[in-house]
Amino acid sequence: MNRAIDCYDSNITPSDIYSIDILEAMRMADAAWKDVDATTVRNCWLKSGILPDSLLNAPPRVSIPTIPITSLVNPDPRDAAVVAAEGKVTASLSHLETIGVLQKSNRMDLDEVLNPAHENDMFDDGSDEEIYQAVID
Repeated sequence: MNRAIDCYDSNITPSDIYSIDILEAMRMADAAWKDVDATTVRNCWLKSGILPDSLLNAPPRVSIPTIPITSLVNPDPRDAAVVAAEGKVTASLSHLETIGVLQKSNRMDLDEVLNPAHENDMFDDGSDEEIYQAVID
């Protein structure tokens, strides 16, 4: 919204104040995601209505982590808060499995959740020209 107001104040026509390129949208999304706290994600799950009543009415068995999501994505191994949060997430996943919300066959290791294998694929084949052409196509 602030971006649109800034554009409007800069005499950009109203029809163009919401025009945005992909890179700027990605930067805005990245900045917004960094402000999301784990509590917000938990509340969204509760509000979604897809969780069973038994889970919604049950008192939480583990405390809710209150550290930024980004610290879970790029953890510093020395950060005790991240280690504690990982333990709480693992305990929560175990609880979901115990009450039947999460099937054992669908459960992923915490490292798999945070660092999916397909995101780590590196492509070393091809020359610079071939890479450039693949991007352009």
